[in-house]
Amino acid sequence: MWITRRQPYGLCPCGCEVEKEFRIASEPVTVRLPFSTELEESYVVKRGADLNLTCVPVESPNATVKWTKDKGRSLDELVSSNDTNILQLRDIQKSENYTCEAESIEDGHIERAKIIIVQDLPLAPVNLKVSQVTESSLRLAWSYPTSSSMSTLEPNDPNVQHYTILIRPFFTGKSFEISGISERHHTIQQLNHSKEYVFYVRAVNLIGEGPLSERYSATTKGPPPKFSPAHVRARYLSLTSLMISWMKPSASSDDYEGIRVGRLSVEEELADTRTRSLAS
Repeated sequence: MWITRRQPYGLCPCGCEVEKEFRIASEPVTVRLPFSTELEESYVVKRGADLNLTCVPVESPNATVKWTKDKGRSLDELVSSNDTNILQLRDIQKSENYTCEAESIEDGHIERAKIIIVQDLPLAPVNLKVSQVTESSLRLAWSYPTSSSMSTLEPNDPNVQHYTILIRPFFTGKSFEISGISERHHTIQQLNHSKEYVFYVRAVNLIGEGPLSERYSATTKGPPPKFSPAHVRARYLSLTSLMISWMKPSASSDDYEGIRVGRLSVEEELADTRTRSLAS
């Protein structure tokens, strides 16, 4: 399985950035010689995984093969007893550089490094928050914990490839997902008005999907009322106070949360009247 991620892994002689290629190592990996040493291949494994690395001198069948790491430290104790070309890695716990060295009279000394990167499944996102709520959309944001203690947060964890949002109507309706989200926020659209939704977020890396976050619920706004208060009356109670009353049209069945009462100056009222006249 190929997964390619572009990142500033290093500089080539001309000073340009190179593209780093990652493979998920789910089966034995074979190193073939001779080869170009411009880029070193990296393989991602889950912590505790086993992996066999095989070094094959393609054009030099009589070459002597040796596996090393840490600037030449021999790994003979990890080499297969049946085939000295095979390096057997068991219960891998940390990222390491392994080097295959081949030497023959015809080709001399050739070597190639393999970078084994250890990853865990990503943690569950935390601190879900909703903002910019409308009748049909809202903005969901979250954070990613730097450790299981969740004591500190960082803007973007380097092991996370993308995020997935799971959305479920609170009472009825089918759940659906939005995947491939690279940022730690997303505006969810095409929701129904006046409806409560439950949201979960999970992080995804090269190893797989992490656990779901804790649930977070939010309700979209309802449509604006189709009526204006009727039979508005005002009566002074004193020099500094007055009482305003109104009625809802009996023919209307709209639900509403409340009535907002405000006041306009004479100039504002005249401007509002002109605006209403132009609109009609």
